[in-house]
Amino acid sequence: MEAVLGILISVLYAFGIMILFGATIFVHELGHFLVAKWCGLQIDAFAIGMGPPIFQKKVNGVVYKLCWLPIGGYVALPQMDATGTAYTPERGGEQVDDNRVLPDVSPLKRIAVAVAGAAMNVLFALLLATIIWRIGVYKSFEKDPFIVGDVRVGSLAEQAGLRPYDHIVEINGNPTPTIEKGIGEIALNREVELKVLRDGELHVLSTHTETNRMKILDIPGLTTFSDVVVGGLMEGFPAQAAGLRTGDKITKVNGENLYGRGHFMEIVREHKATELQLTVERYSLTGELKETAEMTLIPKFDKDTDRFLVGIQFLMEKEYPTPAEQLTYYASSVFRILRAFVTPKEFKQVVNMISGPVGIISAFWSFLHIGIPKAIWFTALINVNLAILNLLPIPILDGGHVSYAVLEIITGRKIKERVAMGLTQVFFVVLMCFIVFVSYKDIDREMIKYRLGQEYEAEAIAEKEAAREAAEKGATPATP
Repeated sequence: MEAVLGILISVLYAFGIMILFGATIFVHELGHFLVAKWCGLQIDAFAIGMGPPIFQKKVNGVVYKLCWLPIGGYVALPQMDATGTAYTPERGGEQVDDNRVLPDVSPLKRIAVAVAGAAMNVLFALLLATIIWRIGVYKSFEKDPFIVGDVRVGSLAEQAGLRPYDHIVEINGNPTPTIEKGIGEIALNREVELKVLRDGELHVLSTHTETNRMKILDIPGLTTFSDVVVGGLMEGFPAQAAGLRTGDKITKVNGENLYGRGHFMEIVREHKATELQLTVERYSLTGELKETAEMTLIPKFDKDTDRFLVGIQFLMEKEYPTPAEQLTYYASSVFRILRAFVTPKEFKQVVNMISGPVGIISAFWSFLHIGIPKAIWFTALINVNLAILNLLPIPILDGGHVSYAVLEIITGRKIKERVAMGLTQVFFVVLMCFIVFVSYKDIDREMIKYRLGQEYEAEAIAEKEAAREAAEKGATPATP
């Protein structure tokens, strides 16, 4: 029964990805279609997906198609084709009258048609951002200030001079207001200069980065700080029995400072069925500290998760960012990546970081597990990403059509067909190679995640066996 339920859930997630990603492609192509129709261009086909059609129907001279491969789409517009080859069947186009003569289209109309796809993606992103503004989305800890948590003894982070509670405000001259921005800047550079705010004073520290298990640059031994606040209590677990309440902040474990949720989970995993003394701060509804309490509990082994748990759910705060804040965030993220591409010191790192179709699908899958609002948020990000990247002045993208049209306005002449064909072929090969490369990187990352998951599962099995042996000896880890 559980296996069947798991399959059904996976099918629903897959369907959700198809809907969200398909909507992104649909609105993009719809933009081209509507403006082309408004401008009087010849439209041979409107297709969602690639490859053989599942369904197709010809209406008023336009073939509408839904294809098997949900990886893109196209609007066949022969008057937009600068190569002079139009959309022949061999290129995936439609069977048309080869002897027809179509009038030239003005550069301004071609620009309008080319830009329309990106414009529709931005409008769709604005709609999704408005939905998020109204319903809210769970705030990621990565949106917190970039404050240092635990610094492992003897690590590179300690050697660099970093200390717990240091607030990293700038890396290599780039402001880092959040953990996400800070981690991103570190991942792009082999050498980093950190501006750190400590006890009201600004310190400048220099260090280098190293490649971690996920093949991304970081500073070994550096963890980020996050408050450990109780958002919920699991029935029948030690935390509830010990007297913890929703809203309590756990600040210390066994007298040692606690630096974040990951740190807390690691302590529980390491101590297993041994006693833990928690220092807890309890606040009033107005946010004032009411009391500090000491509580003692023993983690309980949970058969469902094969892990030792204390039985708390971390507090997940909702945020309601305005559409403008969201679109600004999406666009700035894309432009930062593009800037890294033209920065020699960052180029190699950014190439290793970006994702292709496999990575995007994996991200969709992860966000759907978190919840529909997070998946909607990610869809808006993808739409802004697609809009900006499609307008880059590259011949096979919409920005290439814009570039040709602008060049025609400036020179008064169209680009020669053989030149356009040569550029198209070269950039097509480059793009295909790039997609294959990033797909390989995506698959490699997924395999690394899988191996790490297997290691974690092996640890869980070992914990389960230890719990069984402890129970046989009379030591019951389930009793606080």
